[in-house]
This record gives sequence, C-alpha cells and structure tokens, in this order.
Amino acid sequence: MGRSKRNKVVPLTKTAKKTKSFKEDFVKKIRESLDKYENLFVFSHTNMRTNPFRDIQQTFNDSKFFLGKNKVMQFALGRTAEDEIKKNLHLISDVNLKSFQEKIFYFIYLKEFERRLRDFSH
Repeated sequence: MGRSKRNKVVPLTKTAKKTKSFKEDFVKKIRESLDKYENLFVFSHTNMRTNPFRDIQQTFNDSKFFLGKNKVMQFALGRTAEDEIKKNLHLISDVNLKSFQEKIFYFIYLKEFERRLRDFSH
C-alpha cells in the first residue's frame, strides 16, 4: 500500500540556519571593530522598520552597525572579566540580556553622537 501525501509538513520558509563559520566571521568582525573604533554605543528600539533604520545608517555613515544574536555578540565582547577583549566590555554583555539591542561602533565623541541622534529624532 502506498504512503499518503496528505499529512506532509511543508515549511513555508526557505531560510537556512546560520553556520558556525558565519558566526565565527561575525565575532571576528566585531572584534576588529573594537580595535578600529574608539567608542561603542548600545541602543534599543521598538518595532523599527527598514526605512527608519536606513535613515539612521545614513546619519551615522562613518560608523559600523551590528545586528545579531545577543549570545553571539556577548561571546565576541566577552561575558566575564576574564573573557573580555578590552577593559569593562563584559559590562556591555550584561546589558544584552534585557532586550533586543543593536551595537554601533563609532569613532566620534559622545557629545557629537548625542547631537546627531537628537537632530535625527526631530
């Protein structure tokens, strides 16, 4: 007797899982940015769409944004004081646990960053 084709589960997505090599490259890019950029800012957003995010990227065009899984970013920065790449980076990893957040590596002073962000929001 033949098998029934009715009860087959058909996935509606064609997205492949991220491989270990992809995650290793992502960690490597984050660690290279730690050496290249002077400041690291962490910010969160609620329900941001593509167009507003692109506007932010254009406003901060001399920076580097990282969007990814919090656990992978924690690994890249260091979860504990012994694991951290630079001093006090494990404190940023603690912040990651609270909500979905993005990292922006920025080579600019804090006052200038705040001014640009304020100008963008108005």
